[in-house]
Amino acid sequence: MGLEAFARLHCKYRALHLILNDWNLMIRNCLTLILCGAAFLPFLVWHGQNLWQSSQYQFFPILVLAIIAIVKERLPAPRVWLPMVAAIHWPFLAPIFAGLGLLLLSVLGETAKGAMIAFMLFSAGYVWFLASKLNVSLWGPWALGWLLVCLPSVVEVGLTSQLQLLSSTLSSRLLDVVGVNHLMTGNVLHLDGQDLFVDQACSGVVSLFSILAFGAMFAVWQRYPLVRSVLLLVIGVGWTILLNVLRITIIAISDQWYDLDLVHGWPHTMLGMVLFLVTLAGFYCSDQLLGGVLRPIPEDVDPDRGLNFTERVWNYLTAAGAMQGEEYLDDERVDPVQTDRVCWRFSHSFMIALSLMILMVWVGRQLFTRNLDFTNSTSVSLVANVDPSLADRICESNEKCSMQEITRESTDPSGAYSKVFSVEGVLGHRLSIDYPFFMSWHELTNCYVTAGWRVIDRSVVTLDNIDFVEVDLVNDFGETGFLIFAQIHLNGDACYVPDTGKVLEWYSFEMKRRFLKGFTGEVIQLQLFQSGVRELTPEQKEELRQQFLTFRQAAYQKMFPDRVDVGND
Repeated sequence: MGLEAFARLHCKYRALHLILNDWNLMIRNCLTLILCGAAFLPFLVWHGQNLWQSSQYQFFPILVLAIIAIVKERLPAPRVWLPMVAAIHWPFLAPIFAGLGLLLLSVLGETAKGAMIAFMLFSAGYVWFLASKLNVSLWGPWALGWLLVCLPSVVEVGLTSQLQLLSSTLSSRLLDVVGVNHLMTGNVLHLDGQDLFVDQACSGVVSLFSILAFGAMFAVWQRYPLVRSVLLLVIGVGWTILLNVLRITIIAISDQWYDLDLVHGWPHTMLGMVLFLVTLAGFYCSDQLLGGVLRPIPEDVDPDRGLNFTERVWNYLTAAGAMQGEEYLDDERVDPVQTDRVCWRFSHSFMIALSLMILMVWVGRQLFTRNLDFTNSTSVSLVANVDPSLADRICESNEKCSMQEITRESTDPSGAYSKVFSVEGVLGHRLSIDYPFFMSWHELTNCYVTAGWRVIDRSVVTLDNIDFVEVDLVNDFGETGFLIFAQIHLNGDACYVPDTGKVLEWYSFEMKRRFLKGFTGEVIQLQLFQSGVRELTPEQKEELRQQFLTFRQAAYQKMFPDRVDVGND
């Protein structure tokens, strides 16, 4: 009896030890994850705000909820995997530390997209570890997270413009088939008595991104093979383009045949919603069709013959990447001391220290960097002296010039404020003063590239001891652009103009702009821009250069009346 009682007591003690050990690991691991989450949270919230401002990414709350639901469905109870996560070790720690390091750089460079990419690297370590230890398929929902990393602005603008052209071209051909008299010029649909512009909102990019996100979520949820998932997304793109062309055609037919306005108000919104639901229905039907077409060949069709090489390849392709249901041990326990005590202590200590460092850097930048007050900045007070009388000094006798003041968001890369002088003449160009820019140099070329222009040539020109940048541009609509810009420090000195054709110099300026924002001074930008379907002659370009110099001199005298403009000296 004594041995039996001791054995029962030992079993109870062992069970209590496992429970306490699990709770100890869970508490420690939760504290580590909470601290790491606090380091990511400010920039992830900022990234979410940026996504919400873009209409094509406003599906992201649904995507986040879908990822959470799929992960919750596939993971066992927290009491199983939380103690196990505490025992994470090399090589699974490599992406975690890489993510925290990239987050530190993102905090210094103030880039929300970089923080989102850092979070994806950070989470990859835990996904890798749990997938290998628990036999759970978490790579699918992890891959869905990359849909939250928005495309570069240049890619988005290029994709939108291509969709605009494609939608306009296909709509014009469909209108020819049904017999609607029209004329398509670029993205403008000329009808009898009305012109319809196929703008960015009508390009189909919003529906395209939403359908792709829905298709990816559906494929991951259903654990589809890779081939079926890719084909489903490709078909979704086709459905989106088809329904967008149909929307433009319906709007034109209703206007010409039935005198119905489907361009404005709730009719336009209802039309878009109905067509989106039709797209989802077509998407689902296509999925069912793929399910029948891509069905694997059963091996028991002819047991004597078996499957030949082609049939085996077919079965491999149609099943590759398929995620099966998970089987995990619900009673599994992990003791980090039995794995690697030094690695366990080092990893948690390093993650805590790095997270605290990131939080301190972020708080420090919020408290000690300059408060970028756009309304009371020095450049605002200087440019306030520029009034419409400047138009008389920069225009020729055969030209008409008017001034317009523009206010934008404080985070707009084109500047929070602009005073634009539109010149109505043979060339039809505009000059503007843009401000404020809290940096040593603002590369205006990037703003035009984001707007859909492509840089043909960029050079630094010196005239009358003044350095300025001269850029030749072209877009997808056959237009050419000519841009001249330069910048001035608040003390009246001309800014050094970098030759961004040199890669090292460009990255040096970009890093300074990112990491020293708030410590560098302000600059005021002056620019001249001309666009048209005809390329400028050398004489016309020289005329625009001289007018830019005249504009710069006149604006300089307004902003710095007590100082002589000495240019680069």
